[in-house]
Amino acid sequence: MCLKRDNLVLILEAESQEILAPLKNINRFLILVGGIIIVLVSIVIILLSKWLLKGLEIITGVAEKISKGDINERAKINSKDEIGYLSKVFNEMLDNIEKSQIELKEAEIRLKNANAGLEQMVNEKTAELKEAKIGLEKTVAKRTEELQEKIAELEKFKELTVGRELKMVELKKEIEELEKGRDNSQKI
Repeated sequence: MCLKRDNLVLILEAESQEILAPLKNINRFLILVGGIIIVLVSIVIILLSKWLLKGLEIITGVAEKISKGDINERAKINSKDEIGYLSKVFNEMLDNIEKSQIELKEAEIRLKNANAGLEQMVNEKTAELKEAKIGLEKTVAKRTEELQEKIAELEKFKELTVGRELKMVELKKEIEELEKGRDNSQKI
């Protein structure tokens, strides 16, 4: 070693082990500190990822409950980051689904009521038609009976008129015979 200030030169004889011993200690220290830092960084990363993914786990849990039919479940996350925004949008989507289901149930009720009303109207009209049919059948039966009576009267009238005509024809023949007989008796 050269000490210029004092105009001295220092010559020293030492073994490499003596000179490298402090470097080995520093090396061991650095490896130990590096290992500790790696372990601590890993722990921090794991904790940080758990903290960051906690919101996604909540949303996933809610999604699983909803898939089983519990539509009233909501994700309760109050963070202002992307996970919080995702939670807000997810809850709004569930609100819209729930609203749609309520509207669908109301529409089903209205449809059932309309069907019941239509069915009642059909039953009323069917009853009216049955009554009208019965009335028409009675009217037809009455008219048929009247027509049969008229036909019977016409048949009697026909028998009477045909019988009279036959008698008239016979009487005409008798008159002609009598007239012939009288004409013959007058000629004699």
